[in-house]
Amino acid sequence: MNTASVISQWEDPKFSDEEQFYTFDWADRLGEGETIVGTPEADGLGGITVLSHAIQGTISQLKLGGGTVGQRTGVHMLATTSTAQKVGVTVLLDIVPI
Repeated sequence: MNTASVISQWEDPKFSDEEQFYTFDWADRLGEGETIVGTPEADGLGGITVLSHAIQGTISQLKLGGGTVGQRTGVHMLATTSTAQKVGVTVLLDIVPI
């Protein structure tokens, strides 16, 4: 398992004034038989607000709000695994006008 923080990108951009759901699959970041313990920490970057965050299996589902038009921003998440590893990811997101 790679415990270094990685950068990913959501394909769908976000309008600055909408609230939208995004998902992230942790499966590629986990070792054989390893699971996520609890809900990973999630911090919005550059004006993004994490309105809700839940995890089911290896899938994080986040509801995001905010952001500034024309910026690439995102969310940094940090998960604890069943083997007590800390696994981080920053997922980038483009904010677009309506």
